[in-house]
Amino acid sequence: MTDARLRQSRLNLRTITSALVVAALLLSAASCAGSSAKSSTAKKPPAPRDLYIINAKTGEVTQNFPDTDTENSSVVFAAVADGSGGWYIGGSFSRIGDVSRNGLARLKSDGSLDTEFAPPLPRYAGVGSIVRHGNVVYVGGGEFGAGIPNGVAAFDARSGKKLWQVSTGKEGLVGIDALAFASGTLFVGGAFTKVAGVPRDGIAALDPRTGKPTPWNVRLISGDGKSVAGVNQMSSSNGVIYFTGWFGLVNGVKRNLSIAAVSARTGQVTAWNPQPSSNEPSYFIGILATHGQVLVGGKDGFASYDARTGRVLPWPEHLEYGATVFAASGNTVYLGELYDGGLFSVSGKRVRNLAAIVLPSGRGTNWRPMLSPAPEVRAVAVSGQNVLVAG
Repeated sequence: MTDARLRQSRLNLRTITSALVVAALLLSAASCAGSSAKSSTAKKPPAPRDLYIINAKTGEVTQNFPDTDTENSSVVFAAVADGSGGWYIGGSFSRIGDVSRNGLARLKSDGSLDTEFAPPLPRYAGVGSIVRHGNVVYVGGGEFGAGIPNGVAAFDARSGKKLWQVSTGKEGLVGIDALAFASGTLFVGGAFTKVAGVPRDGIAALDPRTGKPTPWNVRLISGDGKSVAGVNQMSSSNGVIYFTGWFGLVNGVKRNLSIAAVSARTGQVTAWNPQPSSNEPSYFIGILATHGQVLVGGKDGFASYDARTGRVLPWPEHLEYGATVFAASGNTVYLGELYDGGLFSVSGKRVRNLAAIVLPSGRGTNWRPMLSPAPEVRAVAVSGQNVLVAG
């Protein structure tokens, strides 16, 4: 082979080699891009919806389960664990997925609808609060049938058969916003002046078997002494009912803040009377009594008090802004905020209206679900290994 041909052969070889290298690089880049795209897709936040099921440890969001009828502006207001890894949910919806369900439904642990639980409620019944005790589900809200408006109803936890219902009347804001079970009694709170025709001032105790009011009677009077007093939320612990609302006097005893505690057995006002703190909300909404503490929150603040003495605890300073809904699982408390941007950071870490803390220290955890935009959290309920968030 002549020198010229040898040089040309080497040149052709280098050209082919270069082409192969370039092709390999392009293929590698394409592969990386594909991997990056897949990774990006895997981490993409789920589309906005009414319900989210989130792993209680990892914060991973379950994607495949039916939603409510979002096109009809439905809202889920309340949720509670069913004791079997699932949840009961209540709100203004009229279906779950493709199945008709008016205001009350049961979801299994995987988020699918329990078709056996079929309460006979009218369209848009409107459930605003739920509590489960044993094999009965108690709900508060709007009309539950038979033309009886606003009140409380009880349903068989398995079939959804209605067991009883009572009314809080037709006039004005007379719904039931809060429910709690303690000392074998169902406690209800809201903006009512009567329950089943019996005078009661925004808080009452009912016989859980019949719905009839018991002799237990706590008198709430508004701060101005003129408007109707009432209860926003309530929580029970060790035979005591803690509640938030709008009132100035409880059984004639003045309370500096719109939070109070009464005996679940007698209705007597306890000595628990927290004093104002720098981090408290201007308007109390949510409340949770657990692990010797009483957590209270609103849009613009959050506070925690010793459940026995009412002493202000310092750890809520770790929270920026507030939280309005709570759910406890062991010593972990999951926090949610209804208002966009309300719960901004916990222990210096940015969150989006959802977070988890550990008691008694209030230290923030790494549980930070990736939801975008930040949900308007109306209810949080822990069941098994998952957290149901209604937003």
